[in-house]
Order: sequence, then C-alpha cells, then structure tokens
Amino acid sequence: SDVFDHVVMHPEQSHDAFKEVMPSITMEQVHVAAKWMLGFMGYYGKATAPPPTAIVVCTPTQVYEEHTGQWKPFAISEDEIVELLVSVPDKSKEEALSQVDVPTSLMK
Repeated sequence: SDVFDHVVMHPEQSHDAFKEVMPSITMEQVHVAAKWMLGFMGYYGKATAPPPTAIVVCTPTQVYEEHTGQWKPFAISEDEIVELLVSVPDKSKEEALSQVDVPTSLMK
C-alpha cells in the first residue's frame, strides 16, 4: 500500500530482505542509525529536552524465536517505556537539540 508516497513491503518480504542484509551490518552501524533516527527520545524528561508532542510505540504481540522455533508473547508497559527513556544520561541543551534535524518545510 502507498501512504504519503511510501511503499510498504509485505512482512514476509521485509523479513527475507532483513535476513539477506543482516550479515553485512555491524552493531555499531545499528547504533549510529538508531541515534540518528531516535536521538531526541534519549532526552525525554530532561530539563534541556524540548517537550514531545507524542511518543508512539508500535510493538508486536508475539516474537518468533528462531533458536527455539516458537512464538513467544511480547509485552511492554507504558511505565517500562518511560523508565527506559528517562534512564539515558542527561546532556546539555546544545547536545540534545543537535540530535534532531528538522526539515525547513516544517519550520513555516
């Protein structure tokens, strides 16, 4: 389906693509990409953080454990998410704000 010109892969295609690419990606690359995409969340609840308008967490209800071949339930509470977000060490205002790239089209 197309949403705002984004093409969404079928979950099985996405998983197959992930398995093909996964061996060539390092944990360091994952950390760098996560910091770039989600860096602003690391300052949630800190005095220097801009207030979030919303935090949306999409999680599966089950996860497949390849080593056991079984589906296991997955759950996370709002309190656990907040605890994770506020456990990140505090940063200066400059460091917090430098993590977010805001397109000029949104500044109007």
